[in-house]
Amino acid sequence: MVRVEVDAYTHIGLLREKNEDNLYLDGAFIKEIGANTCAQFSNSKTASEYIFAVCDGMGGQKYGEKASYAAMKILKKLHEKIRQNTENKDIGLIIHCLKNYVLKANEYIYEMSIKKSSPMGTTFACLAISNNKAVALNLGDTRVYLIRKGNIKRLTTDHTEAERLVRLGALTQKSALKHSSRHRLYRYLGISPDEGILEADISDIIEIEKGDMFLICSDGLTSMVDEQLILEITQKKEKTEKLCTSLVDEALKRGGNDNITSLLIYIEEIN
Repeated sequence: MVRVEVDAYTHIGLLREKNEDNLYLDGAFIKEIGANTCAQFSNSKTASEYIFAVCDGMGGQKYGEKASYAAMKILKKLHEKIRQNTENKDIGLIIHCLKNYVLKANEYIYEMSIKKSSPMGTTFACLAISNNKAVALNLGDTRVYLIRKGNIKRLTTDHTEAERLVRLGALTQKSALKHSSRHRLYRYLGISPDEGILEADISDIIEIEKGDMFLICSDGLTSMVDEQLILEITQKKEKTEKLCTSLVDEALKRGGNDNITSLLIYIEEIN
């Protein structure tokens, strides 16, 4: 069993007209799509398995908030099926279920876009915990970090054209920060089946430790606050709720040009 303290904060930012982010806190998600300009959540519980996620509806597309809402609604149904399987909650089984989720959610959102005759898409970043193991999955540029013993490690890979050019050696990491393709996604939920079978990136399986902290956040945070500052903020001797708020407030102070979502999971105890 694992005891966690979880806090989340989503903010519309300073320039957007609506909040297209959504989040999933082990069964709960935002149902008032688009109307949610700012919301905070906090919980502490003990269980054998958890699923947490953040989705960022793609800006510039008409129904970004509907895409992120649909992704969370489908994740809720999948999670209910996992919980019904009381005999086997192995991390490998959860990974298998999440792979199937990606296919179903992508198909559903793509079909929504056809019905509405408008492109729709959303990023997806997820952390699954089963007993003393954790794994991260992602599509797009929403990220998952592990913060442990004064260090920060990104567990996900951004699926932007700029990051792809970095991996090919055509761009430096520094130049990618201002490149015109830094927000152009090539992998997300809602992509056309003509692009091939959609697969999420999956991290290595992590043996969790007491005191670990995981951060799931939209690019409204990471485009404003770099990893070193994220680490400095989360190392402060404050409650998780305050740390979560401080991350979003820092992004707002630095411009807040997008919706901002921060979801912090603190591992309090492992039995």
